[in-house]
Amino acid sequence: MKFPYRLGRQFRVLLVMCALVSACAWGSTRLSTDAGDVSCIWVSTSVITAFVLTVPRRWKIAFFVVGIFACMGIDLALGDSFSADCWYGFCSCVEILITVLPIRHLAARSDVTNLRGLCRILYFGVFLGPLAAALLGAPEVSFLSGRPYPEVLRLWFLSESLGAVAGLLTMLFVLTREKGGARELRARWVEILIWFSPLLAITAAVFWQTLYPLVFLVFPPLIALIVRFKLTGAVFGSAFVVFLAGALTAEGHGPFMLIPGEALTEQVMLFHIFGLTLYATCLSVGFSIQERARFERELKDANGKLKDLAFLDPLTGIRNRRGFDEIMEAAWSNRRGAGEEHSLIYIDIDFFKRFNDTYGHQMGDDCLRSVAGALLRSVRGSSDCVARYGGEEFVIFLPATCADSARTTADRVSVAILELNVAHRDSPFGVVTASVGIATARPTDGGSPSDLLHLADQALYGAKEKGRNRISTRGRIGDRELILS
Repeated sequence: MKFPYRLGRQFRVLLVMCALVSACAWGSTRLSTDAGDVSCIWVSTSVITAFVLTVPRRWKIAFFVVGIFACMGIDLALGDSFSADCWYGFCSCVEILITVLPIRHLAARSDVTNLRGLCRILYFGVFLGPLAAALLGAPEVSFLSGRPYPEVLRLWFLSESLGAVAGLLTMLFVLTREKGGARELRARWVEILIWFSPLLAITAAVFWQTLYPLVFLVFPPLIALIVRFKLTGAVFGSAFVVFLAGALTAEGHGPFMLIPGEALTEQVMLFHIFGLTLYATCLSVGFSIQERARFERELKDANGKLKDLAFLDPLTGIRNRRGFDEIMEAAWSNRRGAGEEHSLIYIDIDFFKRFNDTYGHQMGDDCLRSVAGALLRSVRGSSDCVARYGGEEFVIFLPATCADSARTTADRVSVAILELNVAHRDSPFGVVTASVGIATARPTDGGSPSDLLHLADQALYGAKEKGRNRISTRGRIGDRELILS
């Protein structure tokens, strides 16, 4: 049978979920059996919940139903009666629905890691859902096993809650999308696995032996992971520790076995408390570090935007005089001694005071914005700087540009301003025009950017003297080492 692409993809995801749910149900049941019918951790329900929360909305019911039947099938295969299995399946349904209905859908990693989303997941998925399932299922287990109801309720709730926080958060981090390309994300996962190796080794060593209470040794590599990967490190690091420690504790290994007693009830309950405390601590620290990093990024971005605003002209949106001076100074200093020429184009709108007096300042502002746009369209180089130097004056700085290229750019500027065809009845030309001055110089130890600006200003003055609406260049000034066109 050939599935359409999208249907085939969702079907493959459904098969992956069934495989994971079956493996988790089988593993949790086997661990419970090995521990004397004391459940260490129950993960399969949280795996179903994670898939239902993240798949497209039209697929949620299918994933929910198939996941429940997969979990019930494993329980039947491992020896549960049909009636008991149906009741446990109903308890799992209640737990999943209590989590899914308030949250509805999680599409991106940010939906999981923000404070509101994380609190909702912990409240509904880790506390309320497991509590409801325990309250429903504990009476039957107590009746069938002969154990006291409070003990069964406590063990059911703790194992479900620990399984929920470990399985649900881990699967949500796996299933939700994180920003970045595929190659970047693969590299990040490789880095995570490398950093996790010491944690796994230390956890295995601590929980394999039963002679010394060395639980504290897992915290240094775990804290290192949290500092490096923030909330992601907290989620995955805690999950690895809890899963490995739970498996070894159920097999009779680890420091919790130092507590005397033939049954593993007290030892497993201590493991539950350890796991939940570990998660509470690590998630708090990881979230705090993540939020601090986020605030630092936002502050850096805000400072960058403020700096940009300080160098931008609020009317035209191009650089102001301060921003222009900074770029020109930097370019002049960097190119000093390199033998390259810089060019500067100085533009002044002709008869602009008359334009303001005739058409009003609002039209004058519109004219300035139009001219600024024309100047931006006229430059070609990515490093060319267009700025409003004051009033109706504009400048274009062309780093590493010879006189001929500067003249070509100036020609485009004059044509672009004429093509705006802005009416100006008090101008002899009938439309808005501009006078343009050009200067080109090679940075030397004896020169400065102000020399180039002064020369361009003199060239502009020459264009005005000759009747405006024209381009002029300027020669040497004094005896300074400036090569000018």
